[in-house]
Amino acid sequence: EQFDWSFFIFVLSFILGLLDLICSLVRVVSYCRDNSFRSTSITYTSKDNHGSVRIQS
Repeated sequence: EQFDWSFFIFVLSFILGLLDLICSLVRVVSYCRDNSFRSTSITYTSKDNHGSVRIQS
C-alpha cells in the first residue's frame, strides 16, 4: 500500500508539474499574441481616443 501511495503522489506531482509548464507556455504565447495585436491596433485606437478626449476637453 505504501508503494502505491508514494507512486500516486509521484504521478500527481508529475502531472501538476506538466500542467504548470503548459500553463506557463500558454501564458507566454497568449502574452506575445496580445502584445502583437495591441502594438498594431489598440495603440492606434488608444492614441485616437486620447486625441479625441484632449480635443473635446
